[in-house]
Amino acid sequence: MRNIVAIIMFLLLVNGCSNPKEKELDIKSKNITIQIVDHQNNEQRYSLKITTNGKAFKDKAVLPIEKKLITNKQKQAQVNLNVGVLYTITVHKTNARSIQELYNKTKAVQLVVEEAPSTTLELTPDIELNKMIIEVD
Repeated sequence: MRNIVAIIMFLLLVNGCSNPKEKELDIKSKNITIQIVDHQNNEQRYSLKITTNGKAFKDKAVLPIEKKLITNKQKQAQVNLNVGVLYTITVHKTNARSIQELYNKTKAVQLVVEEAPSTTLELTPDIELNKMIIEVD
């Protein structure tokens, strides 16, 4: 019986001595809607290139990544991003309706106009961010 009490006391002691900040270091991700606002062309679709160099936390890390998305008819795209990590978002006009169509080598030259990005910006999502609006010309 003493052994059981000693084990329970040890577990309570270890749990009580743990650093509460370590629990806050969990890497959280958030599903974010990116909305493109184009006052000139209602039919236009956009290619989004989302990159990050990653970020090192105390004992965890977010690796560098690159994601490409195509907006839907409403000029929106859903993306899952890590909270507290800096991302660069580059927006290009495109005629492609899907990533598969964009990467189809026979059509890619005709579908993407990437002379100059419409917009490039940086974003560090927080836990409260649900939607990001990007205005393009």
